Amino acid sequence: MQISTRRAALLILGQFLSLVLILILIKTTTSSLMLLGIGFMPFSIAGFVGAIFPFGGKYQKYRPRIDKINFSYSKDLLNLGLFFFVIQIAFIIQYQTANFIIAQNFGTEDVVSYNVVFKYFGLLEMISIIFVAPFWSASTEAFMKGDIPWIRSSIKHYNRLNVLLEGGVSLCYWQEGSELWLGKGTVDIDFQLSLWGFHFSMSPFLVRVYRFFKWY
Repeated sequence: MQISTRRAALLILGQFLSLVLILILIKTTTSSLMLLGIGFMPFSIAGFVGAIFPFGGKYQKYRPRIDKINFSYSKDLLNLGLFFFVIQIAFIIQYQTANFIIAQNFGTEDVVSYNVVFKYFGLLEMISIIFVAPFWSASTEAFMKGDIPWIRSSIKHYNRLNVLLEGGVSLCYWQEGSELWLGKGTVDIDFQLSLWGFHFSMSPFLVRVYRFFKWY
């Protein structure tokens, strides 16, 4: 198994363990930010192990070292890093200012409705990312072996999974999902808003697979 595949598997395992631990804490303890942070620890530990552990054995010769740094590339790397920094700032402005705009133009109650819809469909987007993560390294290996039919077949299966997960589950069971999450009658959300949330989250769903499978 490729080392990148094993690392993806570790990350998925860490996310699953974090979810299980958070559910246990919700059922057995009172609300606490400290306990919430502890709940996310398995995911962080899995990422650390997946990045560090392999370089202590078979791939030790590829381990990053300070004495191997070529500072002649620092200017180009810093310029590239600056571009990514600007992109991240633009991303934060675009998504984090939405609450202020909604509150200013529609009222604070609509901020709650917007965030519920955004978080609800965002959860399914996270599940989609978990499913597709192992295929990133697998598609690279398949491309190097010239197994293009496998890549095309995987894309078709992934698209079907998206339609089933996003369309069949999230939208059709929107009311049940929101009541299970928030409790019945807690927040009254117009179905039209959830429909727009569905369209907003569906677009990256369909595009993401082609970002992972770059060649076909």
